[in-house]
Amino acid sequence: MYKWTTLVIGFEKLKDQYTLCLYFANTYDEVLHGNHCDFVVYMIVDVYLFYESMLCIHKTSLHDFLIWELHDGDLVGHVGPDKTTILIADCFFFIPCLRKDVAGVVSQCRTC
Repeated sequence: MYKWTTLVIGFEKLKDQYTLCLYFANTYDEVLHGNHCDFVVYMIVDVYLFYESMLCIHKTSLHDFLIWELHDGDLVGHVGPDKTTILIADCFFFIPCLRKDVAGVVSQCRTC
């Protein structure tokens, strides 16, 4: 039986950078070492940090790529900053400046 696998380029770098991120480093370390009492909403799956069911994304080029892809991608297409923010928040947990970051990326969109 064939098992399907998917490789998404860029995500593999996240796992190496959690410990370097000012926002997620402490959380990642605590959850990694078993502190589930103070960080009950976080979990690590295959070395990726999740907040509830959302993948934690810190400030990297992937961060901006995901904003742009969910704003301008083939599946959605120029929905504006508010709907782009909602799309991101459904799947990913960004550092607390999500609205500001989305507004910055969307403001550079020539189509909008």
